[in-house]
Amino acid sequence: MRMLSLFLIFLSPPAWAEMQTKLSADLNGNEVPEFYELLVNEENIVTLLISEDDAEPIEAADIAWKGGLYGQEPELELAPNGSVRVISQNEGCCRHRWRQTLTLAYRQGAIRVAGMTYQWRDTLDLDLYGTCDVNLLTGKGVAENGGRSPKWFAVPAVAPRVTDWTLDASLPEACEIQ
Repeated sequence: MRMLSLFLIFLSPPAWAEMQTKLSADLNGNEVPEFYELLVNEENIVTLLISEDDAEPIEAADIAWKGGLYGQEPELELAPNGSVRVISQNEGCCRHRWRQTLTLAYRQGAIRVAGMTYQWRDTLDLDLYGTCDVNLLTGKGVAENGGRSPKWFAVPAVAPRVTDWTLDASLPEACEIQ
C-alpha cells in the first residue's frame, strides 16, 4: 500500500501546477472590472482575452509561451498595486529555468505592457542565475547576473499596447544572459 501511495504522489500534479488563467481588475479606473483570460490553442499559442461589459473584447495574440510539461503553463497574477501580470515560464524541465513576467497597466487610453521582468537560473551550476527588470514607461532597467553588481541601463520609454506585444519581442541587449 505504501508503494502505491508513493506512486500516486509522483503521478499527481504538483501544487504549483494549479495556475490562474482568469482574473478581473479595473486597470482603466472606470469602476467596472475588466476580465482577463489566457486562452491556449492546439498549437500552444497563448492569447490574452480582455473583456469589459458590452465592449468589444481585446485580443492580445501570442503574448505568452506555453510548453507541454508541468511548470511550463502561462498564468495571470494581480500585482499588489492592481496591475495585471502575464507570466510565461519554464520551471519544470531541463537545465535552463526561466520566468518572464509582463506587467500590464492602463496608460494613454490603452492597456499597455508597462514592464517586463526576466529571471533565469541554471539548475546544474548554481552560480549561473540572473534577473532583468525593465520599466517600459520610464525606460529604466537593471540587470543582475550571478553575484555581480547590478547593471543599470536605459531603453526608449515605449510601453506598447498589449495587442502589439508578441513573444518575438526580445530582451534589451543589456539583459543578455552572460
